Amino acid sequence: MSDDTTKDAIDPKRAAREADARRDAQIEQLERTLADEREHSASLRSSVNELRFQIEILEKSYSKQLEDARARADAADQRADEQQARLAELDSARQDAIQLLTEAKAEIDRLSNRQKQHTDPSAGRSDWPARVVDDESSDEGTINTLLDDAKWVRDREPDEAAKQQADAEARAADEAAQEEMISPDLVFTARAADN
Repeated sequence: MSDDTTKDAIDPKRAAREADARRDAQIEQLERTLADEREHSASLRSSVNELRFQIEILEKSYSKQLEDARARADAADQRADEQQARLAELDSARQDAIQLLTEAKAEIDRLSNRQKQHTDPSAGRSDWPARVVDDESSDEGTINTLLDDAKWVRDREPDEAAKQQADAEARAADEAAQEEMISPDLVFTARAADN
């Protein structure tokens, strides 16, 4: 029995050593697992920080691009408004030009009719026979020819200063003509009046 007792006495020491070895193995395994988890956690934290940095850069980049796009859109709107205003000005100028051409045509027609009355004794009188005009010679120098060639209208823009100067010269000529007149008393004598 003494073999059994020594065997039992050796076994508890052995069992305690085996238990310690198993516990040490478990602790070592847990420490390795903990180190792996810390390393994995640090790696994830680093990835999260990198992703946050990229998100911030993207937000700044997109906000900058959005500001640039808004600025370009505003500039395009402003250019469109300016073009619309310019188009309205051009349309107004076109309408003014049409009005001036219409007025000029009416004035030319009026002057043409007036000239016809002065040069043609039968013009305006129903009892006189109308003058027959040759069709071939009537095309040259007529009002219709001038109206068809509207270049003279563009070349003949009235200059306000030229108009004022012409008016001033006409007034000066009228005043000069009035000053040069001789009094009727000097021309007609009392004897001429008695006759």
